[in-house]
Amino acid sequence: MVRVFIAIDIEDPFLLDKLCEIQKEIIKTRAKMKLVERENMHITLKFLGEISPTKLSSLENAVVNACKDFTKFKIELANVGAFPSPARPRVVWVGVSKGAEILKQLASAIEKETVRIGFKKADKPFHPHVTLARVKIVTPELRNFILKNRELLVGEVIVNEVRIKESILRPQGPLYKTLYRVELRS
Repeated sequence: MVRVFIAIDIEDPFLLDKLCEIQKEIIKTRAKMKLVERENMHITLKFLGEISPTKLSSLENAVVNACKDFTKFKIELANVGAFPSPARPRVVWVGVSKGAEILKQLASAIEKETVRIGFKKADKPFHPHVTLARVKIVTPELRNFILKNRELLVGEVIVNEVRIKESILRPQGPLYKTLYRVELRS
């Protein structure tokens, strides 16, 4: 079995620097948390979980199909937030402001195609974001940090491909491996 998700990787070094700087500020809140490693920053379009390797080729076709009507587009990373809420942060993230609609359309096309080939329908609505940290113990300073930075502008990302990723769970943190890439049209 392979643990799989579909995502857009964040690779721009300037943006990664900015996201890591936000993480450094989060550390100062003294909340107990696990930060997402720089090389693992991405926007999940669909998490599929454990799948049989034999299902990978139909998944590749489904993603190609879902992406066929999309051209490269720009999104803007902005606004620090938290799931389930800033008052009870379990996951701290940076959201997507400009371009969120087209990202939602892309996620919806992927959802439709993966459900068509037998994957489970998502149980929550798609909310585009880059996870920065998973919180174990909350502090008032963390809550304040999230509220103070809910309109923070991070920068633009050009979405030019969608990737099927494998998540290999390890004690020191997950290792993400790209299994397949689908380039969006120019």
